[in-house]
Amino acid sequence: MNREHHPSSLDYVRELVQFDTISSRSNVAITDYVDAELKRIGFETERVDYTDPNQVAKSNVVGRIGPQGTGLAYFAHTDVVPADPWFSEAHGPFSPWVEGDRLYGRGSCDMKGSLACMLATASCLDTDQLTAPLYVVCTADEEVGYAGALQVVQHSRLYREIVAANTPVIIGEPTMLQVIHGHKGTCGIHATARGAAAHSSTTHGLNANLAMIPFLEEMKAIHDETEADPAWQDNRFHPPTLSWNIGVNDHTHAINIKAPQSVCTAYFRPMPGQDVEPLLNRVRRAAEANGLELKIRGQSPALFTDPKSPLVQTALQLTGQSSSGTVTYGTDGCVLDGLEQRIVCGPGDIAQAHTKDEWISLDQLTMGVEVYAKFIEHFCGAARLRSAGTSANTATTPARGRGDSTDLPSPRGASKSDAVPVHDFLVPFVEQRDLLLRTVEEIQGLVDNGFVVEVNGSIVGFAAIEIFSGKLAEVQCLAVAPALQGKGIGKQLIQRCVQRAQEANVTELIAITASDALFQSCGFDYALPNQKRALFIQTG
Repeated sequence: MNREHHPSSLDYVRELVQFDTISSRSNVAITDYVDAELKRIGFETERVDYTDPNQVAKSNVVGRIGPQGTGLAYFAHTDVVPADPWFSEAHGPFSPWVEGDRLYGRGSCDMKGSLACMLATASCLDTDQLTAPLYVVCTADEEVGYAGALQVVQHSRLYREIVAANTPVIIGEPTMLQVIHGHKGTCGIHATARGAAAHSSTTHGLNANLAMIPFLEEMKAIHDETEADPAWQDNRFHPPTLSWNIGVNDHTHAINIKAPQSVCTAYFRPMPGQDVEPLLNRVRRAAEANGLELKIRGQSPALFTDPKSPLVQTALQLTGQSSSGTVTYGTDGCVLDGLEQRIVCGPGDIAQAHTKDEWISLDQLTMGVEVYAKFIEHFCGAARLRSAGTSANTATTPARGRGDSTDLPSPRGASKSDAVPVHDFLVPFVEQRDLLLRTVEEIQGLVDNGFVVEVNGSIVGFAAIEIFSGKLAEVQCLAVAPALQGKGIGKQLIQRCVQRAQEANVTELIAITASDALFQSCGFDYALPNQKRALFIQTG
């Protein structure tokens, strides 16, 4: 299916961030927008609407395109956390703007940037060639207890289809596009002691804290035990503990008033295979013994997929990573009952989520499209129509879902499977004595820190860095197909190499090249004013 418009990930994230979808407010408007975009691309859609406990209208949308089969399912949420305080007076949290290599706005990282990447990817696929279905699921209320995902699990026809096919699932939360095979669960405790307010100089009233204090002693005992006892720890996570967190508030504003109410909250994060019922039973007994009202809230299990499973291993191969990892935050994935194959993988750094200056890098938006395209092509069989819409740096039109994009392809991380085609691509450059001869084995040693550019499945650009120490690395094998030279591909490859050096904490990056001007345009300069043998850049 050839479509005239191929909005980029930057086009989409600009649109999505403009919707004020703080969890306490309705998300129906953004769901309407996503629903319309999915239909424009060719998806059939299903809405799962509900009203939250505060009588606010909420909505989820599930889209599907392609024939029956196993395919791939992508999950995102459209709600965001509050944006007060916000760091900019010139730009509000729902008025996204680009500054340098970042797009700022509430939800840009968590996780509208991820959804933007998926929509941009789907928009650029030849969906008529799908051999298996692609599902896109967008939920409400993830930030406040996964209520939207639970509604989808209970009421969606398409979700039951996903479960029946044992479809692999990607939860697109921010992981810097690292493959995550597990995260902790959640459990909240809310205990209330009741008393009666009175002046503290009298015998009247009852201080609620007197009943709360012995309960708090048991909460601290549980905290100390879970922090020290290896039975409650799992070294696959950092920190490896339940992170038992205790809060207390008696809601009095004067020291001479007996507190009529005292509230204790506790929140902890169970890890895979842990039975926390013994701890909860201790909480229940302590509450009963002291006459406290007790509620257990937001209890959800940990997510864990065997890192040796076919899904995780395939994801690692597609992304060129050597191993998967874990995170300590939670996602909708923990309540997706019936789904066995689940990973978390999305653009953006979780450290930027929920901050007063939330942002996502333009490079992550570019790479997000590249990664999701690989997943879809592998699991659903659709080939990419064109690389338009994949480069966050080239999107300029903010019109709602209708931005035009350039055809300039963008680099992606190389993998071991690229070694032979990269070697073959470099042969003409070696024959012209533009590059030194490299064996396939030598290329295999470079691809872990290398980047390729593809057009219609063929490599048209490559560069890598070779890391010698924490002090020095070198740009190696920069090459761009002659027909595409002068279009900015070489500069993008160099920029990716610089970024990789920064990520590896390498102090200096050297380039021995005849293309001085190109490298200087990327910030490189000569080591000494009159020396033109090697160019360097400071990456610290």
